[in-house]
Amino acid sequence: MNLDKLKEAGRRHELRDEWRKAIEIYHRALAELAEAGEPADPSLYNRVGDLELKAGDLHGALQAYEQAVATYADQGFFNNAIALCGKILRVDPARTVTYLRLAELHARKNVAGEVRRNLTEYVGHMGSGSQQPALVESLRK
Repeated sequence: MNLDKLKEAGRRHELRDEWRKAIEIYHRALAELAEAGEPADPSLYNRVGDLELKAGDLHGALQAYEQAVATYADQGFFNNAIALCGKILRVDPARTVTYLRLAELHARKNVAGEVRRNLTEYVGHMGSGSQQPALVESLRK
């Protein structure tokens, strides 16, 4: 089945609130892209994440969103990756590693202020270690 047909089939299942079937079809579309040696479609990972949330699978949603972030970043779409990190943090504000990912993405865009801000958030969320206050203070400078 070609990619467009798979996407259309996935959309039909979404319209019927058949989240699991749509997720399965989108995963098949991603697998077909990989088999054909084509670049992954990060919007499909994002869609799978949205559907996983609707299906009640927070872990599956976060995995799909993180895959979308990685794919967007690999393809050079840093703004999309950053926006998706914001979505991850809205879904799970305690997802500490996302702050580190945001710092990395902003570094690739050469936005030093955002790098520092996200690293500060990351260190601040890492818990209370004996060196944590010193790390946070050094990042603020």
